[in-house]
Amino acid sequence: MSKPNIAAIVAAHRARALSAVTSIPWGGTTHQIEGRSANIMTVGVTAVELLAPESTPQEMLLAQEAEYGFGLAALNLLERGEPFYTVLRAGWALPAFLWERESACLD
Repeated sequence: MSKPNIAAIVAAHRARALSAVTSIPWGGTTHQIEGRSANIMTVGVTAVELLAPESTPQEMLLAQEAEYGFGLAALNLLERGEPFYTVLRAGWALPAFLWERESACLD
């Protein structure tokens, strides 16, 4: 079973990439979903924080719940079409990634 590659998503955030792609198992198959860089976040849309509170720009530590939170948000995206954001840390001035149903490959 495929798991989201949280380290690759964090690396894409750090590099200020325009997008990030990962795979999510759903409905007996694996689907690729893409997050696209977003400078503005919509209030009320789920945001998954990827780094632990004690992280600094010099030492980034994955949050223990990052994989679970991302997986849950991704399943809500695939099942209900609910978009979500990923951010490194809530207060850091870096773009978020917006993950939407339109960017998911649902073969």
